Amino acid sequence: SHVVKLQLYRAKSLVNPIYSSDRYKHFQKFELTKDQYQYLSKQIVDSGKEFMASIWDVEMLDWVDEYIQRYKIGSGDLTAYKLIKEFCLRGKPIIISTGLSSLEQVKNLVQYIYSLNSDYKNFGMLTILQCTSMYPIPHSDANLNVMHTLRDNFNHPYGYSDHTRGTEALELATV
Repeated sequence: SHVVKLQLYRAKSLVNPIYSSDRYKHFQKFELTKDQYQYLSKQIVDSGKEFMASIWDVEMLDWVDEYIQRYKIGSGDLTAYKLIKEFCLRGKPIIISTGLSSLEQVKNLVQYIYSLNSDYKNFGMLTILQCTSMYPIPHSDANLNVMHTLRDNFNHPYGYSDHTRGTEALELATV
């Protein structure tokens, strides 16, 4: 199946405008309205594709939740407990990107998720991805062997979130 993934955020949920007005204005340029996100979500689903989104705002989750089959926790959001709790209460499968985190932090997150909804202990309810949080990254920083660590520590599907150029790292990750 093919998936189209968007990022739903508002500048105010990412950057404090007082401390970083330039970054705030930068992110603000890319904001879409509720109607625009809903239109895009519906178009994706109506075209036969799966819609997925990284979401940084609980209110925005409500805008598109009816179109989403699974949630995505981005690498920088492993401690966004309010949002993660909301995902768990809604009970759809979750994909976790692990860039910027240690194995212990990932284990803590998985335990937190289990504590909120034991359905996530079931195989397939969580997927854990190796990710190196740089854009783009050289192939030498892909750290594909981390997938073995994920396999050995979690009873969940695991994979790779690629930020390299080309397809070489993706091809190696599937071996």
